[in-house]
Amino acid sequence: MVDKKYEAIWIQRNSGKVDGLATLFNLDKFKLESAKKIDLDEAFEELGITHEMYPDEARKKHKLGLITHLSLVQSPKDHILVVNSHNHHNPHGDVIKYAEIGHLLNETNKELERIRSEFSTDRISVIMAGDYNSRPESATYRLLKHQLPLDLPSINYELDIEALSDPQLAAQLLVQRRKNLGLYEHIANKVKVNKTFMKFESAY
Repeated sequence: MVDKKYEAIWIQRNSGKVDGLATLFNLDKFKLESAKKIDLDEAFEELGITHEMYPDEARKKHKLGLITHLSLVQSPKDHILVVNSHNHHNPHGDVIKYAEIGHLLNETNKELERIRSEFSTDRISVIMAGDYNSRPESATYRLLKHQLPLDLPSINYELDIEALSDPQLAAQLLVQRRKNLGLYEHIANKVKVNKTFMKFESAY
């Protein structure tokens, strides 16, 4: 790492967890402008989801996001935001992942606005990476891809459920999805739209 002149930005998970997130970059090509830790447990409060809407005991998963702001050494007016995250894994917690991503997108938009203001530029690229624990058919993946409030009633939430090999789990998830439909809509309407996200490649 030292020979290749790489630098690593690493953050540790909350509640004494030993793992975390890291973003690495080449110092010959990029200059570190800032790095921001995003506590994904704050998603429910930030998105206005009350304890009555979703049980308190299911809200805290100690997951993180990391937004790293880089500028190009050879072209200082060009900026990159690297948005890295590790999201909830349990298929029973699909709405949790959806809220985590909604919160992460809003924090990314805040960083975009800050860079525009501080550096007087619109030359900003966004790279989103990490472990989303979501299938391409999921609402979470669609929120990432489309970057806008979704027409939720038209989304077939059964697509990824039907792909499961466990019929009992599939039936349980289907009941949960229908129960939480209002939550998906609430979260989607809280996510800010930003046209900077122009290109999306499969990453799940």
